[in-house]
Amino acid sequence: LVTLNGTLNQSVTGSTVTQFTNLTLINSAGATLNQAASVSGTFTLSGGVLTTTTPNILSITVTGTASAGSNSPAAFVDGPLQWSLPSLSASGSYVFPVGNSSVYLPFTLASLTTTAPTSAIVQAFEANSTGASGTGLCGLSTTEYWSLGASGAGAFTDGVVSLTRQAALG
Repeated sequence: LVTLNGTLNQSVTGSTVTQFTNLTLINSAGATLNQAASVSGTFTLSGGVLTTTTPNILSITVTGTASAGSNSPAAFVDGPLQWSLPSLSASGSYVFPVGNSSVYLPFTLASLTTTAPTSAIVQAFEANSTGASGTGLCGLSTTEYWSLGASGAGAFTDGVVSLTRQAALG
């Protein structure tokens, strides 16, 4: 178990992927990944924002739905978050505790079906997507959007996506 606890921003550095069994963040000033890292057990956000980037991504490698817990508007990942998914039909929900800057924007995959083991990569953005609505969409937000990507041999064949905005639209 590694706990990032303090009052100053902490950095995780190294020359290879940092591997954690369990990782907990309890730091109101947050932490920054300056090297890619993986968590094979439980990832707990009790306080503070963990900042990641595409090359310095956090990967949750355990396929259970309860692996990333205790997230809130005061505790989330700012940047991309990768989660390994099993090859199966899953009835549970994978809640990605993501946000952007100081805004918590969780992303949920539920009732998921994949063709083979794959990883979902999710990131939230506090910006205009500059996209256009298509079939089944009546409009797009101009204040935030989410990105979902996949890596690995599998593909998503079915599922439900839920997007959450903590504050009311004004």
